[in-house]
Amino acid sequence: MRYTRAQISRLQYFARSRPASDAVLIWFFVWIFISCGILWFFAALAFPVYDGTQGVSLSWVGALLATGGLVAAGLCCLLYKYLLAKKKTAINELKVLISAHEPKHH
Repeated sequence: MRYTRAQISRLQYFARSRPASDAVLIWFFVWIFISCGILWFFAALAFPVYDGTQGVSLSWVGALLATGGLVAAGLCCLLYKYLLAKKKTAINELKVLISAHEPKHH
């Protein structure tokens, strides 16, 4: 198979990627997004109204934030495995490409 320069550049990009760093960085944003959604969904339990005054249930807020972190960790673990597989595939394809272009010695 013949590769274009763009395809080779893309393979090099994925081969140089750092799946663990990317997944950890993305985890923070996923955690914030999921935690906001969970807090919104369980707002009546996390922020109850006492005698007409808005309150905060720290145990519920803490539990919901921890749950958001666990869900985000699971999703980012899947993302890490995907990015790692993509990196390994790119490295293997580059190895095949390099070996195909090496001069053959008899």
